[in-house]
Amino acid sequence: MIARWQFYVMCLVAGALVFSFAGPSRANEAVQRQIDKKNEEIKRLEEETRQYEAARTAAEQEARSLQGQLKSIDASLNRIAANSRLTNAKIGRTKLEIQALAGDISATEAIIEVNRERLRSLVVAIEKAEREPPLAAIFKHDSLAGIFTAADELGQLEGELARRITELRTDRDRLRLQHVGAEAKKFDLETFAGDLAYQQTLQTVQRASRTTLLAE
Repeated sequence: MIARWQFYVMCLVAGALVFSFAGPSRANEAVQRQIDKKNEEIKRLEEETRQYEAARTAAEQEARSLQGQLKSIDASLNRIAANSRLTNAKIGRTKLEIQALAGDISATEAIIEVNRERLRSLVVAIEKAEREPPLAAIFKHDSLAGIFTAADELGQLEGELARRITELRTDRDRLRLQHVGAEAKKFDLETFAGDLAYQQTLQTVQRASRTTLLAE
């Protein structure tokens, strides 16, 4: 039979696995709520941007007089400001998504480490049982039932070993996808930062044009 110390080790491993799931899950729920709020904000800002775009288009159609040109520039400034707010919201959401992915990656890495440790202990236990001479294994037990119990326990260890290997491969695949997702989000963040810088440049140009018109 499996020694008592091995039973205690299995309990500790199971406990570590449970806590590795529980902690990051609660943290990511909080991050997900923030992401949902950002999605609502982005939806509202997208509608605001469409309204300013329509106002700018209308102003351009009557931009022949000085007043019309000023109105067109003001409409453009409003549209650019709305776009900047939208981009800032997307930047905030993307940062939260990166934070959530970092939590997922940490949780998956912890699970992989637990599985690796369990695999090592399984391999040691199985090798020890298999190295034992058949006659020694037989005489070690007081009854035939004890021999069959030991054989069943060895079979259970081998079954768990196969299952753990499959889980480890699955966890590694998931970790790889999480890293790919994190890199994609980082690229999105850089893109949004570039968009925001461009929008700020447009604001500067439009304000300069407005100042020039008023000075004429």
